[in-house]
Amino acid sequence: MTREQVFALCFFGLLLVLLYQIGIIFRPFLLPVLWAVILARLAFPLQRRLTAGTSFLQGAKVVSVFLLGQVTDLAKNAFAFTFSCLVMMITLFFLLKDGPQLYQSLYELIPLTDAHKQKFFTRLDRTTMAVIQSLVVTAIVQGLLAGAAYWMLGVPSTLVLTALTALFSFLPLGGTALVWVPVTIYLFWIGPVWKGIVMLAWGAGVVSTIDQVIKPMLIGHGAQLPTLFLFFSILGGLAAYGFIGLLLGPILLAILITAIQIYREDYPSAPAPELVPESSEVSHPPER
Repeated sequence: MTREQVFALCFFGLLLVLLYQIGIIFRPFLLPVLWAVILARLAFPLQRRLTAGTSFLQGAKVVSVFLLGQVTDLAKNAFAFTFSCLVMMITLFFLLKDGPQLYQSLYELIPLTDAHKQKFFTRLDRTTMAVIQSLVVTAIVQGLLAGAAYWMLGVPSTLVLTALTALFSFLPLGGTALVWVPVTIYLFWIGPVWKGIVMLAWGAGVVSTIDQVIKPMLIGHGAQLPTLFLFFSILGGLAAYGFIGLLLGPILLAILITAIQIYREDYPSAPAPELVPESSEVSHPPER
C-alpha cells in the first residue's frame, strides 16, 4: 500500500467518525429539517414571486420577531412541539432565502460527474413531488368515497365530515377511521342497523384500504419506480420512521435504483461466453 493510499484511508476513516458524531448531535433536528426542505421545495416558486422587488433584510426582521413571540407564548405548555416547529420554520426561512446557493454548494460537493449528479437530483425531485401529489390525491379520493357514503346513509353535516375524512387521511395512525368509525357507531345507535353495517363494510373495505392501491400506483407512475418494491418501501418507511417515512422510503429506493443504473452504465457486465457445441463428428476406433 502506497503512502497516498494510507493517507486517503486515514482521511476517510476520520471523516466517517466525524460524520457519525455530527449525526448524533444533529439527530434531534432531523425531522423538522426534513419537513422544512419539503415545504421549501413547494413554497419556493411562490415565495420568489412574492418577494420580487421587496426588501428581504426587513422580511427577516418580521419573521424573527414573529418566531420569538410564538416561542414565548407556546414554550410553557408544549415545548417539544414548539421546538420542532421553530426548527422547521427557521430552516424553512433560510432555505427559501439561500436555497439556490445551498443547492449549488451541495451539487458541487458530491464527488460524481455532472451527468450522474443530474440523474440523482432529478430522480429525487421527481420522487418527492410524486409522493406529495399522491398524498393529496389519495386524501381527496378517500374523502369523496366516505362522503358519498355519509350522504347516501343520511348522516348530518356531510360536507364537514367529508372534509375531516380527507384531512385525517394524512395521519399515519388511525387516518380516515378516526372519522368513519364514530359515524358508524352513530348509525348503529340511531338505527336502522343495516346503515351501520353498510358504513362499517364501506369504511373498512374501501375507504381505509384504497390508499394502499392509489399511493403506490401514483408514486410509481410519477417517480418511475417498480410498484412492488415501492409498496414495500412505503410500508417499511412508515414502520421505521413514522409519517416522514412515507417520503423517506420511496426517496431511498429512488437513490438506490439510480445508483444501480449508474453502476450498470459505468461497469457493464461482460457478455456471457457462448457455448461452443461439441463436434458432431464421431471418432471411430482405428482399424486393425
